[in-house]
Parts: sequence; structure tokens; C-alpha cells
Amino acid sequence: MPALMNQTGTRLRPYPLLYGPGSNMNFATVFESVPTEDVTALTQEVEELYEKVRNLESTLPSLMEASQRGVAERVIVLRTLTKERAKQEILQLFQDGNVHDYGDISERLSLDLQLVVEICNELEREGRIG
Repeated sequence: MPALMNQTGTRLRPYPLLYGPGSNMNFATVFESVPTEDVTALTQEVEELYEKVRNLESTLPSLMEASQRGVAERVIVLRTLTKERAKQEILQLFQDGNVHDYGDISERLSLDLQLVVEICNELEREGRIG
């Protein structure tokens, strides 16, 4: 490994940094010129990324099984609207005179289910839907 130098020509000494149990990484080299806070922040980010990967890996078998059974899993991309705008859209949906359940409203308008429930409860209290 070639010698690494900082701006003043001082040779930097590598220090091994071991990652936590279960890590697939054997070691990383951290040089003394890197501030400890940066190393700590990067280590935290790496740990968070490992956790996300583990979560994805744990979900993968059930998704594979579902796809083999022919079960379609739907993904709904939720829109971010102001509460007032969402309220207007929900009111417009009810103008057709039909009864709509929370899940239907959430799916048709691509809104968060909790927000839909909250707004529908408000509209019911206001007497605007029944």
C-alpha cells in the first residue's frame, strides 16, 4: 500500500476500523486526519444502510413466494397534498352519491389512509358527508 500524505507532507498512519457483528465487511481503513465526528457519522450511515438491506432481504422471500403463487402485490404511490386540497378532492369524490370506504378513497385519490380517515371524520362532524 503506498504511503499517504496530508497537505503538509506528514505521513498518515492507517487505523483499522472493525464493523459490528454480522457485517460482511472485514475492515476499513481510517486515517488520523479524518475528524472523529465524520468517522462516527459515516459509521452510523453504514449501519443504517446495512439495516435497510437486511430489511429488504427479509422481505424478498415473501415477495418471491407471492409472485410464484400469482398473487399481485400492489404499490400505491401516495401524493403529498395540503389537508385542504385533500379535503376538496374527497368531497368531489362523494359528489357521485355513492358510499365510499376509507380504503377506496385512499386508493382512488392516492392519499395516506390515516389522512383520509381524519378528513372523513371532520367532514362527517361538519355534516358534509354522511
